[in-house]
Amino acid sequence: MVDILEKSLRGKLEIEVGVDLYRDTGIEGGDLYNQHLATALCESACMVLAFTAGYFDLEHNYCTREYKTMEDLEAHRLNALGLSTPTHGLIIPIILGARRKLPPEIKSKRQFHDFTGFRLSDPELERHPSYASKIAEIAEYIGERYDELSKLPESFQDNCVDFKLLPEATILDWLKNVKSSPAPLPR
Repeated sequence: MVDILEKSLRGKLEIEVGVDLYRDTGIEGGDLYNQHLATALCESACMVLAFTAGYFDLEHNYCTREYKTMEDLEAHRLNALGLSTPTHGLIIPIILGARRKLPPEIKSKRQFHDFTGFRLSDPELERHPSYASKIAEIAEYIGERYDELSKLPESFQDNCVDFKLLPEATILDWLKNVKSSPAPLPR
């Protein structure tokens, strides 16, 4: 499902917005993955959070580190834009599964796109009657945020070589709290 989402969103971003999409599948043996991921995150205008049940995992917590690092980066960038009370964030949650496990902190703070009804047997995502418009909306949103960030006096991509992911120790308390939070009852 993530592959399908990536393909659809990449196409919209390249054709209609003129920006590229990064996905962390190009890391190879021998790569310094902490720095590779940190640099890619810093060079990104937005983060698309493709949420599934295993996204926030205690043992394999890179997704959590990326999310919390982007949250810090988002706060810094929105402050640099002079937005003391921003209405648009830089993290775009897309729910692919396990909607009930999305942390309450995210549900209460961010609008998310729910793709849980999409099935692999459905028409292609970019032509699907329910999801094609969402893909276009997400691409446009990313383009708007990219344009806003491009107006900063210094490039939002400056110093990305020195940028670091938050250390594991920094995110563990938050992650443990998220994992121990009881799932909300269905409505």
